[in-house]
Amino acid sequence: MSDHISPKQVAQAIGVSESSIKRWCDLGQLAFYKTAGGHRRLKTKDVINFCQANGQQIKLPELLGLPSNTGRQNLGIDRAANLFTKYLRLGDEESLLRILIDLKIAGFSVPKICDQVIAMAFFEIGGLWSKGDIDIFEERLGSSTILKVLARFSEFLAPEAKSQSPIAIGASLEGDHYEVANSLVEICLKSLSWNPKSLGSNLPLHTLEEAIKKIQPHLFWLSVSSNLDDEILQKSLATLSVLCSHHNIYFVVGGRRINSSVQTTLPLNAHYFENMQTMDEWISGLKPT
Repeated sequence: MSDHISPKQVAQAIGVSESSIKRWCDLGQLAFYKTAGGHRRLKTKDVINFCQANGQQIKLPELLGLPSNTGRQNLGIDRAANLFTKYLRLGDEESLLRILIDLKIAGFSVPKICDQVIAMAFFEIGGLWSKGDIDIFEERLGSSTILKVLARFSEFLAPEAKSQSPIAIGASLEGDHYEVANSLVEICLKSLSWNPKSLGSNLPLHTLEEAIKKIQPHLFWLSVSSNLDDEILQKSLATLSVLCSHHNIYFVVGGRRINSSVQTTLPLNAHYFENMQTMDEWISGLKPT
């Protein structure tokens, strides 16, 4: 991705005149900044957001620092999920990133992309692995690859968090090594203009307590994917719940380990969401102070 693109490059990339790009910039329709010498420069993510909002096609994505063929595929969710599974197994970062950007340009929300493309692809890979149809290295390769792809994709999302942006932190408990879920929550919150920070996976309870006390976020999320001991999980949820309540922090819980029996014993202030889209709907209605 490039943050220093000239209007001429953008014009060539989307197939319009340079004067049109400058006019859209001056009208405030296309975000830009000026160099010390007074020249207009644009960022790739702002061009993508403009194309998404105005139905513009990216004809020469390489000029924007994007993978080749970006913006040329009219992908539906189902076809995107199938292709995503294929490229995850191959560890093909460029093809995976291209699919995510294509879906964003097509107007699909980040939470919907997370639920119906990324999560579905991992569900498919997990099923193949459990049946012995793929080797364990393919599952591991997919997990390591998607973390890199999500880090790159997040650069194309909402504008950088500002000082007044609500802060969110989250993690997984000790014994839970699954990292992808935390990255998905992080990019979903970023797409809502929050300032999210994933603390990572496999963290002991005491360090999560310290993080909450020191950072004082507006929201704390806990992703629970591994099959943790019931007693340890219940104790951890109770401790984090009390701490979040004391500091007036929203407490969000999710993950495949939160089954129906665990849900019935969740603390009263714990907001459980089974997917990113339902979390997105709830968070969109918040007005954190």
